[in-house]
Order: sequence, then C-alpha cells, then structure tokens
Amino acid sequence: MQTISLSDDGIEHRKALDSLNSKIIKSRRIIVVSGAGISCSSGIPDFRSKEGLYDLVKDKFSGNLSKGQDLFDAQLFRDASTTSFFYSFIAQLKLASDRALPSPTHKFFKNLETKGRLLHSYTQNVDGLEQRVGLNNLINLHGSLNQIRCASCSFVGDMSSEYLQVFAGGQSPKCPLCAQRATERKARGKRPLAVGCLRPGIVLYNENHWSGDSIAKAQSSDVKKKPDLLIVMGTSLKVHGLKQLVKGFSRTIHQNNLEAIGNSRKTTGSVVFVNATPAAGKEWSQDFDYFVHGTSDEFVNKLTEQWKSTRPQDWQIQTTITHAHRSTKKNTVNAKNTAKLHEIPPHNDGAANKSSINSVNSNMGSPQPTVTAQLADQTSSPVLSTRITQPIQETNHFPPLPNKSDVSPRSRKRNTTTTSTIKRSVSSTQKGIVDVSILKKNKSEDLSLNFDLKLGDGSETEPEEDNIPVPTPTPSNARRSVRIRNSTIAAAA
Repeated sequence: MQTISLSDDGIEHRKALDSLNSKIIKSRRIIVVSGAGISCSSGIPDFRSKEGLYDLVKDKFSGNLSKGQDLFDAQLFRDASTTSFFYSFIAQLKLASDRALPSPTHKFFKNLETKGRLLHSYTQNVDGLEQRVGLNNLINLHGSLNQIRCASCSFVGDMSSEYLQVFAGGQSPKCPLCAQRATERKARGKRPLAVGCLRPGIVLYNENHWSGDSIAKAQSSDVKKKPDLLIVMGTSLKVHGLKQLVKGFSRTIHQNNLEAIGNSRKTTGSVVFVNATPAAGKEWSQDFDYFVHGTSDEFVNKLTEQWKSTRPQDWQIQTTITHAHRSTKKNTVNAKNTAKLHEIPPHNDGAANKSSINSVNSNMGSPQPTVTAQLADQTSSPVLSTRITQPIQETNHFPPLPNKSDVSPRSRKRNTTTTSTIKRSVSSTQKGIVDVSILKKNKSEDLSLNFDLKLGDGSETEPEEDNIPVPTPTPSNARRSVRIRNSTIAAAA
C-alpha cells in the first residue's frame, strides 16, 4: 500500500498523487464507500473523534451509558430515560443536518454519477446530504434521518416537522396506520389492536437492517459489472459489516483487472482509501493500493482540478450531446419537407385539351390508363431506382372498371400484385414523367399505383400523345369501349 500525504509538497508525493489521479480519471466503473468524515466540513461531527458524537452524548447524558456508542445500540429501548434522551438527541442531529450544506465530496460523487461512471455510493451517513445533491445511485447502509418507521407495523414515512417536535420533547409519536386500523376495528365492534410508536429510520447496532435484501442485490449487481476502482472515504472501518463489504469489493477489483506483464500478472484496478487518520492495524495492507492522508474535500478538489486541465472534454460532453441532438432533430424535420411528389390533376377541357392517357390493352394483365405526374425536386442526382406500392381510391377521372362477372376467368387467375419502379436521371433541367397505372386485384378489389418515372438526358423530347378526349360517363346498364392506340378497355359504368 502506497501512502500519499496531501500536506506534503515534495516532488515524490506530487508525482504519486498525479499518477493516482490519472488512474481515477481513466476509470469507468467506480464504487464509493463513505463515512461521517465527508460531512465534517458541512458542520456535522463524526462519531469517533475527540469532538465526535460519542463524546458529545457522554457529556450531555449522565444516565446508564458507559460509552457514547451505547446510545446507538438497539438495547437502549429497554430503558425509558435512555429512550427519551435518544429521541431528543436525534431531533437535534436532524436539525443540524437540515442546516448543513453538501460538501465538495458530495458534489464530486454526483459528478461521477452524471458522467456515467458511478455504479453505487454506499454510505454510512444518515444526514441525507447525498440526496440534497441529487445522488440517485445511493445505498444507505445505516438508514436515514429523513425517514420514520413504526416499531410494530410496516409503516414508513417522512420525518415531518410535527414528528420532529415530538421527538425533540423526548417522546415518540403514534403510528397513524396503527391508529387507523384500531379505529376501524372498534367501529366494527371488534377489540382494537395496540397502536405502535414511531422511531427514527436509522439502523442501530445489534439490529437487523430492514433493507438488507436490497443492499445484497446492489452489491451482487456491482460485482457482476466488474468495477475497476473502489474509493473509501471518511470512515474508520471499525464496523464489522462495512469491513466485509470493503474487503469483498477489493477482492473483486483485484481479481477482475489482472494484466499479464511478462511472466507475471499485475492488477490494473485500484482500491483507494482517503481519510484524515490511517486505518487501524495491518489487516488492510493487502486490500488497499493507496492511502491518501488528508481530508476528502482536499483530495477531490485536487483531483477535479487535474481532471479539468487534462481532459476538459469530459466536462463539456453534456453540452455537446445536447447540441448534437438538437441539430439532428432539425435536420430530420428539414429532410421530411423535401423531395415531395405532387400529383397533377387531369384536365377535362373537352377535345381542345390533350389527355395524358396512353395506349393500353383491354386485358386486366396488360398496362392500364396512365396520368401525368411531376416530381417537385428536380435537383441533379445520380440515377436511382425505387420500388413503391401505394393503395389509392378510385376517382371519377377514369372510366369505371369492369365488374368481376365481365372479366374472363383467364384474367381473374392472373396475379395482379402491384409493383412499380421510379427511375431518375442526373440533369437538373430534365422533366420527370410518371406513368400511373391503375390495377385491380382479383379478390380484395383494392386499387394500386404503378409508378414508372422516366427522365431523359435533356435532348430527348416527350413522346407525342394521342389527342383523345376524356370519356364522358354514360347512363347505367350501358356499355362502351374506348379506343386508345389500337387498344380497347372494356368498362362497365
């Protein structure tokens, strides 16, 4: 384990710190474990220091407590005076937490989460400052002062100002859920049940964690994601459960990040311990790769400064992504408004105007009457071929199609599935002509468009079309035929 002192300005310590910071900056899957030390700069004392909460409790309470830690043991509820002092002390701690502001360390955790590098932050703290910075990937190992729980039922609620006033007076408020159930039973003529008391939502020593299953699931999920960095900050590492958690993560990182170097193997993952006091004993020498001697705020400030100077793009990525998203959305909208196909309605000015009807055959399998359409976008582009199938509705611009009974059996059997091709040439001055054929399917009776777009090379001229007037609808039950280029369409009005 390499020791780095933040108060030492020597060249070796500076180089070691820069090397460590570079590893942290390159890490992509980070786990953080924190204790009360990260909130000291916010005005909330830790537990085990000379001015910590344990000594503060011992000075204020002269009852049956041999040491300050006993106030956070589940056995305290056996004594009424100890319970009353516990409630009032927790109320004062809650008020102090509400007045406190998140430290730079809390904000650093949020930055890791925003950049997508934080798997989870496991905290021993109950002050709720992590929630104040909007940290979502948070695991509360010891609960939170922001919650209350019923000692009898499953009720969980928020610590409101009304409940806080009751706790400040050394009393415990009644559970609203238990009171409601008791009232309902009494109204039905049944014996009312006992009403439970509310308590702060923090986990005490010698007490099972009510969220133990969810913590185990989060830990298992993080192990499967193969983390490459563990940062432990502001804790004395004396709680047994936390010891097992840190050792388990350390073992996972060292095993999953091995790199072959010659005939040996070296781990590329790192486990870092940052604290104002060293870890007790030598049991951690194999678990930690680095011990940074100093406060967590000082460490994250230097780390952030180096990160911004060496990789400024990491701090601008959110703005870049937002700008790119807006540009892509704008280009997509503009693309939808270009190259639209506008159909030109046929003119019906009698014999004076030319019809765009081309020659067809009376058989249903042969090409059918066509109308002229013009392509709106005439810009220069390479030749392209597109297949289009588009159902349309029958209009009065064309002669009625024959009834099924008038079509020969041979024509019915023919497959009339509509496909079409659009071919477009390069010249921007060319004029596009779309041949639209009307086909009728055998069973569904649906109409389809068959597009055949042909563009010339600029020197070609449009083929002359027969000057054939558009047929005028005839009375019912009448039959007629239209002659177009030596071909006949049999149509029933």
